[in-house]
Parts: sequence; structure tokens; C-alpha cells
Amino acid sequence: MKNIFKKYRWLALGALSFILNSFPVAAAERIYIDYGSMETSVSVTTLESYAKDNKTEPELSPYLNLLTVEQQEQFRQLLKMQLTFDSQQVQQVFKAKMGELLFETIGEMIQVKEDENGAVALQNAVLKAAANPEGLTLLNIIRQFPGEIQLDILKIQELFDNFSSLRQETLSLVKTLEIKTQAEAQQEPETDFSQLADIRTTGQYKVSRETFTLQDAQRNREFNVNLYFPTQLQGEPESIPIIVISPGLGATSETWLHLVKHLVSHGYFVATVHHPGSNFSHLQAFFEGRETDVFDVQEFINRPLDITQVLNELEDRNLSQFQGKLNLKKVGIAGQSFGAYTALALAGAKINFEQLKQDCRSPIELLNLSRLLQCQALTLPQQNYNLKDDRIQAIFLVDPVSSSVFGQASLSEVNLPIFWGSGSNDRLTPVILEQLHSFTWLSSKNKYFALTKGSQHLNLNFSALQKLRSLEEEALPELVSQNLPVVESYVNALSLAFFQVYVANQPNYQPYLRSSYAMMISQEPHTLSFLSSSTSHQLTDILTQIIGSTNK
Repeated sequence: MKNIFKKYRWLALGALSFILNSFPVAAAERIYIDYGSMETSVSVTTLESYAKDNKTEPELSPYLNLLTVEQQEQFRQLLKMQLTFDSQQVQQVFKAKMGELLFETIGEMIQVKEDENGAVALQNAVLKAAANPEGLTLLNIIRQFPGEIQLDILKIQELFDNFSSLRQETLSLVKTLEIKTQAEAQQEPETDFSQLADIRTTGQYKVSRETFTLQDAQRNREFNVNLYFPTQLQGEPESIPIIVISPGLGATSETWLHLVKHLVSHGYFVATVHHPGSNFSHLQAFFEGRETDVFDVQEFINRPLDITQVLNELEDRNLSQFQGKLNLKKVGIAGQSFGAYTALALAGAKINFEQLKQDCRSPIELLNLSRLLQCQALTLPQQNYNLKDDRIQAIFLVDPVSSSVFGQASLSEVNLPIFWGSGSNDRLTPVILEQLHSFTWLSSKNKYFALTKGSQHLNLNFSALQKLRSLEEEALPELVSQNLPVVESYVNALSLAFFQVYVANQPNYQPYLRSSYAMMISQEPHTLSFLSSSTSHQLTDILTQIIGSTNK
């Protein structure tokens, strides 16, 4: 028996980790773990005794012996952890299409009995636990689970194998890109950046702000736009460059404010758009039961159309309000996550329904959670949506959602200058699975790829999440931490350099779009890797080599 547990050490840990860190997987009396020819189980009473009194029964000892003392304490705390979500909020999650797909996928591994998907049983257990006076705890969910539960260990094993491989591939990518960045820097013209302006610092212009509301009767849509611009508009007609920002799913008015102020301080006119079917207000309304889903699927169409409407409005206002100084012939756009999808659609990428059909077969791949969002596009009328706006001439992306909703066929149509930023710890749009392929499919001659070590898609504070009773904007700073100042400085500097070159026609900023500059501003532990247009094509070979080496 001891040798068997040694052999399956990682598997036992994986099963327990999945039980504790994913949606609840428990039985009313026992949790059964089937290893094929061998089956083990742990009783609910044993888990309760361990959680409350730190008492270790013999049947639990083999598992606990595989954990460090610190991990054992974490195990206990997870068993006792209580969330404050009420039954209405939990039920809303189940109503959401993304929640439905997620539970269906988990239910393939956590079954009521052999070969019977456990999604419905899991949902019922969570709902009952949320309505229970004792609250939403893992142990309470275990008590509410209707019947015994069977873990499909082969599927769980495959999942954890894939997670392990993805982690190793990502670590290998970080190391490889650091080496490539150094090699490229050595080949670049020598530049003394100490003699150049530090573009990470605030510029000379003070920032003014104006908010207005746009209406579109044809789309039955009303949304707010924030305009940020230098207090003193200076320059010749059509001389002030414009940047439009499309934030991600569930974003607030404060999203990317650091970038907005930075660009405006350097002379840019910036418009940020509140997409009403996928912004924070919509997300808040969903959890309060006033909306039927996390986002409106029409946002795949409406978001790009919002940007086009904003640019049309600015053309109308240019002469009367801004003395004709805005340059609306060559506009830049920045976007993160769903906002990056928006930017790519405006750059000419079209929704690829054939790719979505291929990638969205049930169950959804849990390694790439962005598929849960992208696959919603399949519910749209399947027609040719041309959302391109020729005024968009350069795009700056962070953590894009793109691989399935566009695929290679559509992304290869994008030939505008593009800057693509990623984080190595992004678990929603993983750089290996979701982003690298998409980047290599672009046909742009001027494209740049940057990877920040340790940066995440969303910095969620789980301690604050446990205390969350309602989703209020005032609670967001505690719930979702802002990016570290050093990461924001990367975004500020590189976006300014990129837009100066490709929107404002300032080629003297080109030295900042080099690996040598990335190395100069890079700081531990969040080091910055960077590949310019001359070497970014190597990512195809790098990706092939990394995936090949981990599969051996």
C-alpha cells in the first residue's frame, strides 16, 4: 500500500487539490477516488473532524503524509473557508452560459456515479449550501451533495498532466524570451537611453475630462464616453493624435486610468468607452438578478460599433468644439482582454464561426478559460460581420481574447502595426495556449511582442472575496488589486512609444521599441522580455520547440 501511494503521490494530491480549489466535489457520506484496480475513500466525518479539531483519522493519514505541515494547514483552512454569496447570487452564476459550460466540463470528471455527469448534482449542492444558515463552506456543500460521488481519475489525471505541462512550457518560454531579448539587444544600434527622455514619466500637459452620452436608435443602445485631453489644445489643424480605449469585460470607469493620463500628458486626445452590455454596471446588474447573463452576446458586434460611433461623433465635434485640431484620419486603439478582441475586430479580423465550432466542442478546455467567453459567439446569427474601421491605424493589445473567435484565417487579415503584451501568470488567456499562436498568425509587418514575468490577467484578492456580500464599485480596489507600478510603467512607456511612431508620425521614438530599451527598464522580479518586428517571427519556431520538448 505504501508503494502504491508513492507511485500515485501527485495524483492523490491532484485529486484533493481539485476537490478543494475547484467547484465542490463531495459525497453525502464519503468521497470515492477510483484508481482503476484500486479504490480509496475518505468519509465526510473524517474531514469534519480534521477541519474542526485538527484530528487525523487513519483513513486520512496517507493523504496528509503527502503534504507539508504548511500545506496541511492550508487544507484545513480551505475546508473551513466560508463565502458570503447568497443563494440568488449563486443561482445567477448557474444561469450564466459561461457557468453552465464550466460546470458541464467539471461534471465530466466529478460524477454522481460512473459515467453520469455530476454538473446538476454539484449545482444543487452549492445552492442548498448557500441557502443554509451555516453558509457556503466546502464541508456544508459536502453535506448537501445528493448521493455518492465518483471521481473519474483518468480525466483528472489528464487535466493535471496538462496543467503541469503548461506550467513547464510557460517557464521555458519566459527563459527563452529573456535569452532572445538579450541576443536581439546585442544586435541593435547602441543607444544611450540616459541621454533620451524618460518616457515612463508624466508629460507636460495637464488633463481635462468631459463625459457625454451617445445614443443609437437603430441598435437600441445608449452608452457613456469619457474624453480626456490636454487642458490647452495646441497645434495645427488635424495635428492632435487620438487614442480610443476599449476596456475588458466587467471594467469600470477607472480601468486603465494610469494609461489615459499618461498619454494625455504627452499630448494625446483619449476617449474611453463604456460598453453597456459588458461593463461593470452590467456585471453588477447580473449578480443582482436584473440581467440574464454575465455579458450580452451582442457585445461581439456592439463593442466595435461603439468605437465607430464614437469616432463619428468626434468628427462632428472636431470643428465646433476642438478647432479642427483632432486627427481622425489615423487613430490608435488600445484594449485589454475583451477590449483587445474589440480592437482586432476594428482592425479587420472577422468572427470565425468554423473555428469556433471546432474549438467549442463539449467539454470546454479548462486550461484556457477564455474559451468560455469566446464560445458564446456561436449563438450569434452566423453571417459575415465586417466591423473594420479604416480610421484605426495602430493597435496596442494586452492579454487578447482571440484564438478561437478569430482563428488563423481571420487574424492573418490583420496587417496594421500591432503591439501585443502578455503576462506569464495569465490563467484566463494563457500565453502559450491563447496568445502566442494568435500573434504568429498576424500578417502585420510591424508587430511587437512583450512578456512580463509574473503578471496576471486579473489580480483577484481571495481574502476580500470571502467577505464580499454585494458587488459594489467601491469594493473593487480591495477585491481586484491594481497592477504593480512597475508593470504600469511598462504599459505607459511602450504604448507611448508605439503610438508616437505609428499614430503621431514621430519616428524618433523608434529606439524605445527595441529589446535594449526593454532590458533597460526591466525590473526584478517582473522582468520584461521583448521581441521587435525583426525577430518576432521567431516565435513560431520557439513555440514549436517548447511544446515539443515538454511532450518528450
